[in-house]
Amino acid sequence: MHPTSARTEAPRRRIRWLARRPPETLPVPRRAPSGPKPTPRYPAVPRWGLRQDFTPVPAAPLSAAEAAADVTPFVLRLTTVIVFVAAAAEALAYLLLVINRAGPVPGWLAIVATVAVFATGWLAVLAVLALIAVLALWLQAARARAFAELGTREPRPVWQLWVYCLVPVVNLVAAPVLVLELVDAQRRADGARTDRRAMFIRRWWAAWIALTIVTVACMAYSFAAGGLQHGADAMVYTALTYLLSGAFLLVTARSVRMIDGGPTAREREETRWLAA
Repeated sequence: MHPTSARTEAPRRRIRWLARRPPETLPVPRRAPSGPKPTPRYPAVPRWGLRQDFTPVPAAPLSAAEAAADVTPFVLRLTTVIVFVAAAAEALAYLLLVINRAGPVPGWLAIVATVAVFATGWLAVLAVLALIAVLALWLQAARARAFAELGTREPRPVWQLWVYCLVPVVNLVAAPVLVLELVDAQRRADGARTDRRAMFIRRWWAAWIALTIVTVACMAYSFAAGGLQHGADAMVYTALTYLLSGAFLLVTARSVRMIDGGPTAREREETRWLAA
């Protein structure tokens, strides 16, 4: 045999063995269902999956400052009404004095006028003191909210806020500074470059100083010794002081609305919409 015959020989066929089950061991084929299947139903709502609780989460209790901030507009309106009523009582008492020059007035009417002046005067004082406390709480809550939106904490301690707002003479100098800091924090949190509310707050500050001077002068004149004409003039000055105080409270209410409205509150108030 030639040596190269092994190379030209056809390759051997490979055999593959398959193992199959005998026919008698095969399972009986199942028939496809001929009719429609019933709709699956559940006797109760399935409980698988994520559970969802739609019960509303109870709100966190409000702090004293937040609760006072909610009632600040109402207390401002109530105090303004009381101050104007006190001014009306003083004007009525002065009118009775003018009438008394021409002739006597009934005794009961004079007693009613005196009691009205006394009651409304003290009620106005108590209302103003309560308003100062409520405004201090409102300022505390507004500053905390403004600095939280800015991403920082209140830089001043609580006791300092109370001292700056409640101590006489000190609050005349320091309380407006706290308000200006609040307005500036709101401006920075809003991203505004300018805020015209600061100028309005400074004018409100000047009006507060002027009203304080007028009030002190009126009290000094009222407690000074004098005759009947001096007492009548004191009633006129007191009534005018009450009227100026009521006007100042109206301006204060507007300041509170502007601060609660944010840096754009002044712009919204000054915008006029005209029909096309």
